[in-house]
Amino acid sequence: MNNTPRVRRDCEDDSQQMKTFKATTIPNVILILMTMMTFVGAGAFTVDDTTGKSTHSPDPRSLRMPVVKEVPDNCLPPNQRRDHCVFILEDSYQVNGGTLLASNKSDSRTVDFEIGVLLASNKRPVDVGVWVSGTSTWEFNIPGNMSVVVQFTVPTFVKNGGRDVSNGKMIDFPMSLETWVTVPYFGMVQAKGQGDGYAYVHTDKSKNGTHQLTANIQADNTNGPLSSSIGVLVKNVYNQDEGAWEFTTVISLSFDVSIDHLQISYTDTIPLFYIPIPFGFPHPSE
Repeated sequence: MNNTPRVRRDCEDDSQQMKTFKATTIPNVILILMTMMTFVGAGAFTVDDTTGKSTHSPDPRSLRMPVVKEVPDNCLPPNQRRDHCVFILEDSYQVNGGTLLASNKSDSRTVDFEIGVLLASNKRPVDVGVWVSGTSTWEFNIPGNMSVVVQFTVPTFVKNGGRDVSNGKMIDFPMSLETWVTVPYFGMVQAKGQGDGYAYVHTDKSKNGTHQLTANIQADNTNGPLSSSIGVLVKNVYNQDEGAWEFTTVISLSFDVSIDHLQISYTDTIPLFYIPIPFGFPHPSE
């Protein structure tokens, strides 16, 4: 009984310290988050292009066909690793369009996407092939000690010959996305997403169309006051009307912090690249 007043005073002191912490810390964090809404995220993307080589075999598949074009120049393995590489390959039987994406962390992993437009003896597109493989990890450091880590994984999948779909042939392939968003004082939210990409070749000779590989995946989750929605889009497209391959990769970042009745959001779309390359397919014979 003699200790009761002291215990009460200790509890009152602890309660007052907690109120002081919330009164001083939470507004500062809210101010940081609100300030972040004015930042352009493209500036937060940095790539270390001086470390590592591709972890693929010394004789990567991409070099088993003649290279028509690669951007940047000499970016295919075993040359110096870049943050990305897009390329066109061609032989007598097919034309391939590919994208290689490297991690911007210190590891040397890459994820590769390659669509093959399979040609008949008369050079008409008749079927689809696909070669995908690898893992790439990107880390985005956002002012205020916030960070987003994105890990994109595609199990090795190789196939020639697709199923019949409208005006063409198609192959699906599996992929996964795992993300981590960390906000000081509010913790971390981890999200996982599963999905299918596809490769499609337009085979209807009566009209023009597009040949394309598309990988579009998103991971969403909520953990306490934090929620996140992160997406990755990769497209290798040949537009017959434009006579060009078009290569695109975009990462979208979105996360929210909900505090009582206040919600603060951070959203950014980061276009890693858009690269068009003029290219003419072999002229079909009748």
